[in-house]
Amino acid sequence: MIASQSSNAFVNAVLVTLKPGHAPDEVAESIQRWKRLTVYTRAQMEDILVGKLIATSAKQIGMFLVILAIVSAAIVAFIIYSLTMDKIREILVGKLIAPQPSRSACSL
Repeated sequence: MIASQSSNAFVNAVLVTLKPGHAPDEVAESIQRWKRLTVYTRAQMEDILVGKLIATSAKQIGMFLVILAIVSAAIVAFIIYSLTMDKIREILVGKLIAPQPSRSACSL
């Protein structure tokens, strides 16, 4: 037995094994009525655990999708920025190399 279990006066959970012939619902009702405890049968505990497992999994999947969307958006934004900077550089180099129109032809 762990030291904290032997020194702690409060009970967190008690498991009860029933003898054959006893109905779980009747025993649970009796314990709940006379001991003022919350009683869960095996079926109720399974429902609670499965529900908690599903809720936790749904939260984890949701957070993963949010992080994935943020990272994907950042990557796409960086790619667009890089391509735009390359195009601007090409346009500027083209303007520098291209011959200027003659001013005398424009004045005619």
